[in-house]
Amino acid sequence: ALAGGKCPRQDVADPITFRLMRGSFESEHSGNALTKNGLSKLRQREEQVMTKNGWSDRCAMTYATDYQNGCEPALSLELPSEGGGAVPYYLQSDANGCMQPYSPVYMFAKYGDPEFDDISGTVARIQASSAMDWQSLQDMLHKDFTPENLKSKILISQIYAGTPRQPVSSYVNPETLAKIEAGARISYYSDSDKEDEKEHLGNWIGRHLKSDFDKNFE
Repeated sequence: ALAGGKCPRQDVADPITFRLMRGSFESEHSGNALTKNGLSKLRQREEQVMTKNGWSDRCAMTYATDYQNGCEPALSLELPSEGGGAVPYYLQSDANGCMQPYSPVYMFAKYGDPEFDDISGTVARIQASSAMDWQSLQDMLHKDFTPENLKSKILISQIYAGTPRQPVSSYVNPETLAKIEAGARISYYSDSDKEDEKEHLGNWIGRHLKSDFDKNFE
């Protein structure tokens, strides 16, 4: 009997977090990173991680079907953009089914401005459309950012690895199944398993991605 299961890497693990610092933009007014140039550079850095050999085997995945229905990845999943932006859709996942980085780049794409052509208008649409997204955007920027001060010394990106590394299925004997059906909580993917996987991911990231981040990244 099947007690339950999870698709590979359907749960997000601790994210890779890095910050694009104003030092990269000394030629721009006040070292502002919230510009077309700054957002484009952040996207370039994100793409370096997402296309790194081996990352597609470790990223947090987006699925079209659940474990019981075959764990079919959602490749290049298009969703309708929000707030009335110029581009009618954005990508929730990449061509491998990996979750997109969560950053100002993602927020601008979600609100129909993937090329950062209307920064003030897109910021206004985010603020007017969703209190949750507005708070998320503020968390990705410097504390001095406000609707009246559309400048930020930093841009923050989070890129998610995923657990469990392999599909987790639980086939149980009749006695155990009876306990589950009676409401017992029985763990098959333990906290120790999760910590081992996080350690593996952390070690891999340190070996393979650290060199991608120059002095302007943390």
